[in-house]
Amino acid sequence: MTHYSNFLVVFLFLFLIGASAQDSTTANSTDNKAANQFFSLRINFFLEHLNDFKTIIPNTDPEHIRFQTVAFKPIFFDLDSAYYSGFRFKAPPDSGLLIWAFSIDNMTEWYIIPSDGKPQPGFTHFYVKRFNGNIPGIINRGDYFVLQDLPPNHLTPGKEYFIWIKLRENRLTKLAISFNIFENFDLNVLEVFDRYLLKEE
Repeated sequence: MTHYSNFLVVFLFLFLIGASAQDSTTANSTDNKAANQFFSLRINFFLEHLNDFKTIIPNTDPEHIRFQTVAFKPIFFDLDSAYYSGFRFKAPPDSGLLIWAFSIDNMTEWYIIPSDGKPQPGFTHFYVKRFNGNIPGIINRGDYFVLQDLPPNHLTPGKEYFIWIKLRENRLTKLAISFNIFENFDLNVLEVFDRYLLKEE
């Protein structure tokens, strides 16, 4: 093979690699654009149905952490043929650390968004635990539930938020929820529930 032929082979190889990379970049850009558009449309859907979201008043007293049963009615979102629900709450005037827990039933996803729809930092992690106590009619010993928190700087005092929930099935879903916001609080989410809830009744 001549020097010119070798050069041509290398050129064609590099051209194909470059074309492939460009196609991949274009595909990723298209995918990201489609995903962002979907998220935007879904947020608009939630905002249109804010009145269908129950209002929960956060507990602000660490000595009165409790579970309550909340029923969630499914709302159909045709863009991804899925059912959603959720609840609204207003951050206290002296906002603080959001600490909450909820039983796991008929849920696949959830997240927190300000009611004005503007992006804001939200949840980044959670823990799954088993309940060691027993609250008849609400949560039983051995039931699995999720623990999660949100730093104080991620909540604006007096601002309304909503937490949306994606449901696995189209049915009324009852969850045991403990929803709390504490000002100047020095315990983390695991310490809170170990101290106040994960105990014998």
